[in-house]
Order: sequence, then C-alpha cells, then structure tokens
Amino acid sequence: MTTIPILFMGLLALPSPWLARRFGRHGVLLVFLMLLFVSMSARTFAPNVSMPLLTTAGEGAGIAMAGTRHSACNLHNGTLNGDEIVNAFIKLRKQSGVLSSLLLVSIAMTASFPLASMATFAETVSQPSPGKDAVPDDYFHTGAGARYLRRADADLVVEPLRGNITVLMGSGGNITVLSGKEGKFLVDAGIIKSQEKVQAALDKISPAPMKYMVNTHWHWDHTDGNAWMHAAGATIVAQKNTLRHLTETTHVNAWNWTFDPVPAGARPTLIVDNKKTFIFDGTRIEVENFGRGHTDGDLWIYCKQADVLALGDTFWNGFYPYIDNEDGGDINGAIEWANKAVAVTTDHTIVIPGHGAVGTRAQLIEFRDMLVAVRNNVTALKKQGKSLDEIIAAKPTAAFDAKWGNFVFNGSQFTKMVYDGLQ
Repeated sequence: MTTIPILFMGLLALPSPWLARRFGRHGVLLVFLMLLFVSMSARTFAPNVSMPLLTTAGEGAGIAMAGTRHSACNLHNGTLNGDEIVNAFIKLRKQSGVLSSLLLVSIAMTASFPLASMATFAETVSQPSPGKDAVPDDYFHTGAGARYLRRADADLVVEPLRGNITVLMGSGGNITVLSGKEGKFLVDAGIIKSQEKVQAALDKISPAPMKYMVNTHWHWDHTDGNAWMHAAGATIVAQKNTLRHLTETTHVNAWNWTFDPVPAGARPTLIVDNKKTFIFDGTRIEVENFGRGHTDGDLWIYCKQADVLALGDTFWNGFYPYIDNEDGGDINGAIEWANKAVAVTTDHTIVIPGHGAVGTRAQLIEFRDMLVAVRNNVTALKKQGKSLDEIIAAKPTAAFDAKWGNFVFNGSQFTKMVYDGLQ
C-alpha cells in the first residue's frame, strides 16, 4: 500500500531544481510540504508495511528510507541505524548543490514524521476500545440471575420446620418440601446449577420420590430446575399464565434478557386457574391464585394441618421485592396479595417467602406496610406532576432503605418499579 505514495515522492523530487529556479525558496518549500503530506499519508494507511527503496534525483544521489514499528531502516540487504543515516546525509550534502541539499533536508525531515506518527499510531491501537471488556448489563451478568448463580456455589441452607416440612435456601428462590409416605410435594424447583446439592438434601430428608412440584410463578430462579425434577418423577403444577410464559419467548426489558421457551419436559402439565386442593399424605394443601400480584400467574400453597404458607415471590422477607410489571404484576396487586396473606394467617402461622428467611405474620405485615407506604409516597409525588427522575431524587423509600434495600434492589430501583406499576 506504500508503493504508490513512495513512488509519488520520488516523482515530486524530480522537478525540485526547476521549482527552485522558478520560484526560489518557495519552490523548495512546496516540495517539502508535498513530501511531508505523502509520507504521513503512507504511514497512516499502512503503518505495518516497510517502505521500499526511495531514490531521489539530487545530483545522482540515492538513499533508502524505511520506517517500521521498531524504527529500523533498511538499505538494500543491509541495515542502517540512526547515526549511519545522518552520516549518509552529510556525505551526500557535500556532493550536492544548495538546492539538492535543501531537498535532502526536506526528505530527512519528512522521513522522520512517519516514525513519530507510527509510534503514536502504535500507542493508539494498543489501547482497548471503550467498553471492550465491559460486563454486559443484563440479568445473568449484573442482575439478580448473576447473584443467584454466585450463591449457588455455596452450600444450601436446610431448615426443618414442622409437619414434615423443610425449606431449602440457596438455589435461586426458596424450595419448600413436604415429605411423607406417599412421596414428596415440593414448592418451586430452584436453579439447575444446584441440582446435585438439592438432590442430596432431598435424599437426606427421606428416600421418598418426588410426586408433585408447584411453580409459584414463571421466573427462572423458581423454574430452572423443572426439567430434572420432572425427570425424577414430579408432576409440575402451575397457574395457566405461568405455563404460557414458559412456553413462549419472553423478553423482560427490566432484565435486558430474552428467555426462550423451556423444553417439553420442563413444562407444567397440571394447570391451576384459580384454586386447587390436594390431599397429600393426610395433609390438606390449598393452591390458590388471586390475580395480578408479583406476576399474572402467582400461586400460594397453604399446608393446613401444619399451618405453613408458602408465598413465592409475593413475599420477600426483609428485602425490596421484584414486581414484574411487564408480565402482569404491579404494586397494587402486590399489596392485595399481602393483604390476603395477612388475613388468613395468625401468629402461629409459618410464612415462607420466595426470598429471605422463613418468616412470621408480623414480618408479613411489616412487608405489606412498607409496600403501602412507598406506593403512597410515589403516588403523591406523581400527582404533583413530578417526573420519574424527580421522584427518585425525592427518595420516597428513604425511611426503608436501610432495612429493605440490601439485597437485589435498592431504593431507587424499587421506586422505579412502583412508579411503572402506577402507570
């Protein structure tokens, strides 16, 4: 790529004596400027290619100029260092006239520019492009999914409750297990990364096989284990909208992620619309949906004899919850679910959240009150005509951030969810 510019430089040198005689020093200056432009162009467009032999017409003198990344100059098959080049110019100057001397100086100055510009170019290309190594901002790199995957590297927390019910924590959402002679009845499947740990924990509880597994909603951290649990013998139970989400391509803007349909073996086959009651190993289990809440397909599971209520992600104990506004959830629906849960529980009831420690009715009430307060604060600011940015800046969650903003979502993120749910 440098051959044409270098030949052009040689051609420019040929008329230099005539230019000098015709225009005086301005002619030499013109040649210098033209040589400078061509030389810099050659190095800009082909910095990695050595320049071929350049022959000038100054009194029959010839000199080779070739720049590389290593600042080497080649003359035929030999190598000239910087001192040798200077000596060569001095020798040629003694053999040439004033005009040719000026031309040689011009060529020498011009040849020095590629070396400097090439060094600058080398520094430029060695720097990584902005954002080249940036981590993608999405569910599995910076979002909740990334957090759950990291947590799955650690051991599960296994917490026995009463009535042969145990909770497994640390595989995405909490997993509830009712074990009896008939087998195991599970709530949520966790994530497949924890399969071996979950299987080991289940085996330790009892050798009874899995019979049923209820998805409280469609989100990945509660359904990723569906396939292996189904293969192990569990019938997958879910609300009809959960089945729909799991069998469609679903993009969640808030997570910057698109979820593909799950394989056939991971899909629910026993569908609940509003309510279904199981009698399992002598225990009455009520599975219910109350409309929009965390999503449009939530279920709670109430084990009546043990008085244990598993709420999935309609309850996050001690943390701001995620509300899936894009898939049927909203803040008002979340509050309604919390109100219903408060209404059916007592101080004796054990309340199992989708995330967080096993809780009580008092903690459920605290969660509900937080939702109501933040909803009211954001609503009031909206009625004042404030934009989302202005509402976030007003910190409507300030009274709750210290306690509730230390898991997946902070106050600003939760404010946006509430705001979006009030549209």
